[in-house]
Amino acid sequence: MSFTHQMCISQLGQNSITHFIIAFVFHFFFVAKLSETVVFLISKFYEYKQTLITINPFSLLSLDSNFWFKFRSFYFWFSLEAKTREMGVGLTVLIAFKATVLFLIFASLSTLGLILLSLPFLYASLVSVLISLASHPSINLPMLLGKRPNGSFPIWSIIMFSPYIYFVRIFSFVRRLSSGEEPYSEVSQGLYVGGWPYAPSKLPPGNPAIIDCTCEFPRLKEFEGNPYLCVPTWDTRAPQPGEIESAVKWACRKRAQNRPVFVHCAYGHGRSVAVMCALLVALGIVEDWKQAEKFIRERRPYIRMNALHHKALEEWSLNRLSTPKRNEETNVTSTMLSRTSGRPRSDKFTI
Repeated sequence: MSFTHQMCISQLGQNSITHFIIAFVFHFFFVAKLSETVVFLISKFYEYKQTLITINPFSLLSLDSNFWFKFRSFYFWFSLEAKTREMGVGLTVLIAFKATVLFLIFASLSTLGLILLSLPFLYASLVSVLISLASHPSINLPMLLGKRPNGSFPIWSIIMFSPYIYFVRIFSFVRRLSSGEEPYSEVSQGLYVGGWPYAPSKLPPGNPAIIDCTCEFPRLKEFEGNPYLCVPTWDTRAPQPGEIESAVKWACRKRAQNRPVFVHCAYGHGRSVAVMCALLVALGIVEDWKQAEKFIRERRPYIRMNALHHKALEEWSLNRLSTPKRNEETNVTSTMLSRTSGRPRSDKFTI
């Protein structure tokens, strides 16, 4: 065990249980922010050399007289999150770091003799490791969570992956509440992009057709009457070009029926924006996805697609140009789009 880990465990042993619980809650809800910033700082080592040396994220595990210095340090790390997301490394490192922290908590509680209390943290750590591996771009297995075509989760998934599923839901709610950002934005007439609609009030007007780009959030029962298409994708990852094309064709048919279309992911910043960019191009509102990104940013300023989103859209654009025109009257119902485990798709799109 490293010297830093030994110091953490030593400090935890000296603090009271109350201080430990407070420190854990603080760290648990914001560890995702810290982890992505770690990657950014490492990649920019020479530019942020002094910062990398002076700020130690493990010190946030304890509360002492320097608490407010640590609190300010946390917000410095938090402010770098947007730059880190541009690198497209978010979820895998985020969850891996969370797994490490949970394991440290497990080890700390075990050292204090609280074996039963420590076991849930060990299980949550193992689940985080599994999610980290499954969300890696070379594996890319969003179906691991078992999300059904109708947007629901089987009971086995809710039980097995509860440490992850409920963490992202709580974290998403807190983050959106603190940001003050609108739950959705109308980018063009009848076209909406936004975050996960966790309540009926968060759904755009007009009984819209819904394209769900998440694999971690459920579809509410209140929305069962809305046409629904699920394109399951990990956070900070991009739908495959073939999935983008299928979603675009489905959305074009709904618009032909004069029905609004709402594309959402967790926050309406990445996955959903990628699909909306393609849809704007397909409808002839803009010429290419780069113009579409600027077009959407004018109406939803906090979008931030990363390199993976850009790559998927570029591949979609090239393949779409070589794809022969198909019969647009094909009847497509709400269906879960199949994925391959990180393998390239065929140049031809299918639906």
